[in-house]
Amino acid sequence: MRDINDVTLTGTVGQGFDGAAPVRYTEGVGKNNSTVANFTIIPTKPSQIEGGDPWKTYIKIAAWNDVSQGCINLQEGQRVMVKGEIQNESYQKQDGTKVNTLTVRAWN
Repeated sequence: MRDINDVTLTGTVGQGFDGAAPVRYTEGVGKNNSTVANFTIIPTKPSQIEGGDPWKTYIKIAAWNDVSQGCINLQEGQRVMVKGEIQNESYQKQDGTKVNTLTVRAWN
């Protein structure tokens, strides 16, 4: 059986917007300069408890190059669907602690 790393998510656009477009330009990534849009989507699931608050999961999204250009007009609270793959990222904080995170690299 072949491994599959495909994910489709729907939810509302969340954190990462301060009124400006989420697309930024990077230098030195690959052979050329690249564009990336980083934002969060929040799929919401109804509570299993009557009268309880809905369950929310905050998922980091990274859309690169051509896909990032489609994110220019995104606004917080807007409903979106994202298709992509899950990627593990790690970095080291200033205090030396290693941090592992999961991010969805968007295909569309």
